[in-house]
Amino acid sequence: RVRLYDLKDLSMVCKYKGAVNRSSQIEASFCADGSHIISGSENGFVYLWRTFHDFSRSAAARRDVNDFYESFAAPVSSQHGDQVTAAVFAPVPGLFADEGISENSEVLVSADYNGCIHVYSNAPKPQ
Repeated sequence: RVRLYDLKDLSMVCKYKGAVNRSSQIEASFCADGSHIISGSENGFVYLWRTFHDFSRSAAARRDVNDFYESFAAPVSSQHGDQVTAAVFAPVPGLFADEGISENSEVLVSADYNGCIHVYSNAPKPQ
C-alpha cells in the first residue's frame, strides 16, 4: 500500500492502489518534479502513478484513492522470487549517456530481492 500523508495535520491525502505489498517494506518515492510516484512490488512489477489526476472527467471517482497506474514487469533474477524491493527515478539521467541512453530520457532503476539492479530508459518521441 502506498499512501500520501499531509505532514501539517497527519491526514491521509491519497491511497495509490495497484502495487502488491503484503509482507515486505517496499518504499515509494517521487520523481524530481513531484509529478509521479514510483514503487516496487512483491509481484515483480514496477508501478508508476501521477500525483495529479484530473478527476473532473469522472464524477464518481474518489479524490482520496488513485488506482490509475502504469506498471511493467521487472526481469526475474533467480528462484528466490520476483519481488522488486526498490524502484527510483534516476536523479541525474545524463550520467547514463555513455550507455547509449539519451540525455532527454527518463531513467528508472529497480532492484530485486537478490540485489540485482536493472536500469530502464524511456526516451521521448521524436518531434
